[in-house]
Amino acid sequence: ADGKSSFEQNVGNLAGGESRTIDFMAKATRTGSFNNTASAMADGGLKADSNTTTTVVKNCNLAITKKAANTKMFAGRNASFTITVANNGDGVAKNVVVEDPVPAGASFVSATEGGRLAGNVVTWSFGDMAPGASKTMQVVLSNGANMGTLTNQATAKSACCPNVNASDAVVFDSIPAIVVELIDEPDPQAPRPRSW
Repeated sequence: ADGKSSFEQNVGNLAGGESRTIDFMAKATRTGSFNNTASAMADGGLKADSNTTTTVVKNCNLAITKKAANTKMFAGRNASFTITVANNGDGVAKNVVVEDPVPAGASFVSATEGGRLAGNVVTWSFGDMAPGASKTMQVVLSNGANMGTLTNQATAKSACCPNVNASDAVVFDSIPAIVVELIDEPDPQAPRPRSW
């Protein structure tokens, strides 16, 4: 491979009725239609052109978004995240997998669309995704009584597309409380009954 857009190969002498096959590989750097024609030349000004072949190159293009249902919550409540993965390309995305590691200090509660916890990672397997297809799923995490920011990131992977990531965060705060103090002062004395 030399990065050139054409190549030449000397095949030597060919006797009458003799043929020779040449195989080569080319790599597309973009999607689209590519036409290829080969030419054979020999001494004496002999030349022949082949038929033109067309190769259509397609590619998947994964996109992922992640959104917390609430960006601020009280400690002790569960945080819900919605994840959407889509194939925005013109080719099939093969063996699409979404992975969502559970952050340190948090714990897994539930997931939709068949999401399963293995180790410390929630995983969804969607198989092949056609162009324009999308999947939406939810994951629910618990931060226990911990306060602070819980950041959750998901990654979408495919056998033929670059990985893509998306994240969102929830800020957990303490629950405000009002202290009510009740003081029972001595009751006023009831008036004595009067006698007549």
